[in-house]
Amino acid sequence: MAAVAVPDFLKRLALFLYMQLLGAIQALKEQTVDRHRALKRDVLSQDGRGKTLVMTGGNRGIGWEALKVMLPLGYHVILGCRDPDTLDMELKKLKQKNLLGDGTYEILQVNLKSLRSVEEFARAILSKNVDVDVLINNAGIMFGPRTQTDDGFESQFGVNHLSHVLLTHLLLPRLKSAGEKGGSSARIVNVSSCAHFVGCCIDFDDLQCRKFYSAEGAYGNSKAAQIMFTQSLERRLSDDGDCNVKSVAIHPGVVRTGLYEHARLIHMLGILFMKSPDQGGDTIVYAALSPEIEGRGGLYLDNSQPGNVASFASDPANQQRMWDAQNEILGIRQFGVDDGKSRFK
Repeated sequence: MAAVAVPDFLKRLALFLYMQLLGAIQALKEQTVDRHRALKRDVLSQDGRGKTLVMTGGNRGIGWEALKVMLPLGYHVILGCRDPDTLDMELKKLKQKNLLGDGTYEILQVNLKSLRSVEEFARAILSKNVDVDVLINNAGIMFGPRTQTDDGFESQFGVNHLSHVLLTHLLLPRLKSAGEKGGSSARIVNVSSCAHFVGCCIDFDDLQCRKFYSAEGAYGNSKAAQIMFTQSLERRLSDDGDCNVKSVAIHPGVVRTGLYEHARLIHMLGILFMKSPDQGGDTIVYAALSPEIEGRGGLYLDNSQPGNVASFASDPANQQRMWDAQNEILGIRQFGVDDGKSRFK
């Protein structure tokens, strides 16, 4: 008997309802049986002087809250965002109030919807000839109608995943250099989400959602791709015995931030049950700096502790398919080895 085709509107409805149910259950869990774990003093007392941290975003939401914690620890933070002037103005306000401690920062412009812009951001960092102790792939977009990046990719997949894969590829030599100097591993932190469970219907033959698009499904796909990338990269880093770099992914929590601009009803109904942005930022800081996870790569952290990953995202075969697909899209022949040639207009 031939399979019955499911109408697209029913698929979209199913993914929409799945996302709402998943978010509601996660938010309820975070307010009851798995309440927020505040950062421990062993993280807050770390001395970051002489170390460089790179983060995308940081101008709002959980990235901004994490930044306010990390800068006073003495790190030099290189930030990539679309509006450097606005972020600089806000950071100067903190500096005037003596809230930045010994931390220093510089802000570079980057548009994650343009791979050329990502490449230019990475090369600007490389030109500084500094080691990168921590890379936080934080910035992202969520939901909304289907749009495309400057390079023709579905925007959520392009911004949340492809742009950060490219950035990691280009900065990996500097991460390895930092890790080789001993003391502690360099870290790559990918800000994913429990929404990766919604990526269970990911179609590897239609990663750009040209045949079928669901806002919730595409977001789930991008977050699942981040976890697949995290664990695939960790295996490859571990196989390199001389490489002291660890890759982790996180779910920062169901957080009330500007990401819900395309889902305001959810935001209004869930505001009492969502984490605050500063609580969401805590998991970023924990993943980036906590000595508790030193040497432990491939983790998916939920509420600053190892969490469960959807079976399809942790499947090595699916991870290999995503690895091959993303590298082909980005023209990467050997991950972490840059030939210096630009492939983007």
